[in-house]
Amino acid sequence: MKCVICKQGETRPGTTTVTIQRGDSTVIFKGVPADVCENCGEYYLLEDITRQLFQRAEEAVQKGAEVEILRWRATSHPIRHAILSWARSVLLSSKELPTRAIR
Repeated sequence: MKCVICKQGETRPGTTTVTIQRGDSTVIFKGVPADVCENCGEYYLLEDITRQLFQRAEEAVQKGAEVEILRWRATSHPIRHAILSWARSVLLSSKELPTRAIR
């Protein structure tokens, strides 16, 4: 996608650092999956990731954090989460689960 900020670069999948400030609290998330402009560095987040960021930031604020730095959990990525959920449902719905390891 063409970057809407610089109007020059294209965005590519990558990661970024997101800083959220609320009152006297600052929450920093490192390694957040995003589409990042190769020209200016502006990032674009999926709606689900944005929702999770705000939820986790709110939890930090409620705990009384003044400054909190968090690494994004890989399992939080919506695509990975969807794949893991699908794999679990396939395993749980299988009629014939193996009873011993295959050698």
